[in-house]
Amino acid sequence: MKALDAIQEIVAEIGIESWRERDQLYVRADDGENQITFRIYQSGYVLVLLGLFPVAAPPERYDAMVEFANRTNFGALVVGNLEVNPDDGFVQLRVFLLLADNRPPRLQLRWFVTVALGTAATLAPGIAKVAMMNADPFLAATEVQMAMLSRVATA
Repeated sequence: MKALDAIQEIVAEIGIESWRERDQLYVRADDGENQITFRIYQSGYVLVLLGLFPVAAPPERYDAMVEFANRTNFGALVVGNLEVNPDDGFVQLRVFLLLADNRPPRLQLRWFVTVALGTAATLAPGIAKVAMMNADPFLAATEVQMAMLSRVATA
């Protein structure tokens, strides 16, 4: 079974909506407060997950969002990289998984998906605060860092 097929089965078991478009898998996670769409695809021996947040930083908040992303990338994230599109202000989480072959262990794929989804859910409130509520990026990143530490401590 290929990696994307296995991931589609895993998200179905978790009860999360998914669909295929060509060689990509889309997953929509909704925790009641945040709806995040994930695009997952394989490029050679790399599995890529992009978490696309539904919030864009308006031009006047772009610098603050970049500061939040940088502080979060270097102070809170265990996996992935938070990116801000300079053209439209949209934010995405990019997570990679290196594959030794086309059949990675199911447990490894489950970890990849659940950790990425949990990370995105933890990031979403901070992203919204900085983009839409004029929150201080340092304080928002600190809140995310504390939430991440709490998630790791209870895992």
